[in-house]
Amino acid sequence: ETNYRPSQGNVVKIEETINNPVKVKPGEVVGLKTSYYVLSPSFSGEVKIIESRVIKYNEEPVMEPLVREVKKDQGLTSSTVKVAIPDDAADGEYTVITTIDNGTSKDQSTSKFYVQKI
Repeated sequence: ETNYRPSQGNVVKIEETINNPVKVKPGEVVGLKTSYYVLSPSFSGEVKIIESRVIKYNEEPVMEPLVREVKKDQGLTSSTVKVAIPDDAADGEYTVITTIDNGTSKDQSTSKFYVQKI
């Protein structure tokens, strides 16, 4: 599926990013889910991964980046972070920039969700 070759070394590859729900009201929670591959020429053991998500509104970050370090087995894996939308969040389109990094390989994906007060 990924056309991975062991000569590529340690690789991460984002499969998809999904925000659920896509439309939220201030005060609600949105789940930011990312599915990604962890690939390595050594087929055993866990790989250290840094997952980072930046949420932007009008091209400006609206909070500190959501960063966490995890250890994942090789293959397809997923990660979900739940974010409470502030009561004073502006209506409109929000962009989530997700970065998956294993120290030698990095992949990035962009997704969107919308805040509607009504």
